[in-house]
Amino acid sequence: MKKKFSKLLALSLSSLLLFSASGVVSASDNDASVNDGNSVLLQSGWTQNEIDDLLTPDEVAKYANGTLVDTTTHYVKQIASTNTENNYSTSITDSTAQPTPIAETEELVSMSKEDFYREIAELNEAEENSDGLVTPQATSKNQSYTTDDGYMKYTLETYKVGTNKYQLNLRFEWVKNPSQRGIDIMALAHGTQLVQSGTQNDVTFTAKHDAIINGKSYPEFPIASESIVVDAGGTAATFKLPTQSLNYLVDNIRGYLSYGAQKGNTNDSAVGIYGYYKHKVRSLNVAPTVSIPGGPSLSISSESTYETEKPTPYFSFNL
Repeated sequence: MKKKFSKLLALSLSSLLLFSASGVVSASDNDASVNDGNSVLLQSGWTQNEIDDLLTPDEVAKYANGTLVDTTTHYVKQIASTNTENNYSTSITDSTAQPTPIAETEELVSMSKEDFYREIAELNEAEENSDGLVTPQATSKNQSYTTDDGYMKYTLETYKVGTNKYQLNLRFEWVKNPSQRGIDIMALAHGTQLVQSGTQNDVTFTAKHDAIINGKSYPEFPIASESIVVDAGGTAATFKLPTQSLNYLVDNIRGYLSYGAQKGNTNDSAVGIYGYYKHKVRSLNVAPTVSIPGGPSLSISSESTYETEKPTPYFSFNL
C-alpha cells in the first residue's frame, strides 16, 4: 500500500511538473511573438506609443515574423465654402457671427505632409493668440471664403505573415478635430485574389479619444463601433465621433481596423488593397447601411451626406 501511494505521488508530481513546464513554454512563446511583432511594427514606421495605444498584445503578435509589403499615408483636411451673407458683420466688435458652411460644398482635400503640419501649427498659434477663439469673418457681403474644418492623417498597410497569408490594417487620427461629429466609416477592401480569414469575430477594431473634463485631462476614452460589416470584398466599421461641450473637450480621435486574409487561388499573381475613410458632414443622426461587394468597392446609403478623399488610398502587390 505504501509503495502504491509512493508511485501515485510520484506520477502526480511528474504530471504537475510537465503541466507547469508546458505553461512556461507557452507563455514564453507568446512573449516572443509579441516582442517580434512589436519589432516588425516599429521597423515599419509605427511609434511605440501608437502600438501601446491601439493594439493589444494578441494583436501585436499577429505581426510576428511578418514583412511589410506596402504602405501609404494620406494627409487631408476638411474644407467648406461659407455663407458670407449670414456671417457679414459691419461691427468690428461683433463676436457673434459664426461661419456657416454651405451644404454640398464640403471637401476632403489631399495635402503634402509638410503643408499639413505647417497649417496646423499656424492655426494652433492663431488660437493661442486669440484665447482659442478663431472665427473667420467676411468683411463684405460679396466676399466668399472657405473654412478649414478638421485635419486627419491615415495609413493603409499590408504585411505578409506566412505562406500566402497577409494582415491588412488601416489606422487614422484626427490631428485637429472636425466640427461635424456624425457616424463616420472606415473600411478595408481587397481584390478577389484574397479571401478574408475568419468572420466578424476575427476583425479587430479599436477607436479612442482623449478628453479634458472640467479642466482635467483623461486619456484613452474608448469609442465603440456602431457596426462591423464583413463582406465579400472586405470589412467596414461605423462609429460615432464624440461630441463636446463647454466642460467636456474632445481631442486626438484615432482608430485602427485590421483583419487577416489569404491567397484565394494558386494561379493568382497580384492583388489590389484599398483603404476608405468617409466623414459624415450632414444629417448627423442617420446611420448608414454599408456593403463591400467583391471588386472591391464600398457602397453606403446616404452617400451625399459623406465626404471621401479622392483618390482613395490604394496599392497593389505581387502575391
